[in-house]
Amino acid sequence: MDVWVLVALYFIVLQFLIVCALALFFSSFSTPLMSAVFTFALFVIGNLAEDLRGFAKITQGVGGWIATAIAYLVPNFSTLNVISQVAHGERCTRAPDSV
Repeated sequence: MDVWVLVALYFIVLQFLIVCALALFFSSFSTPLMSAVFTFALFVIGNLAEDLRGFAKITQGVGGWIATAIAYLVPNFSTLNVISQVAHGERCTRAPDSV
């Protein structure tokens, strides 16, 4: 087995653990349905965090400040996504020590 597959597996498990932690956090003070909705929303926003930071750079005024604040508050799941690099046989540019 290639070592980069293990690195990708590490990032998948890490992302899963972060999502589970968010779900447990939300389930401590909300209903099960709202907990699932909040967790899913943060998962989607976290996967789009790089795009949100890019949007914040080109936006002026209060909208840019709000987008920057949200981008720094949500977990950046796009950093943990190395699956496509490993699937194409490329070396991971985001090794575990660079996260």
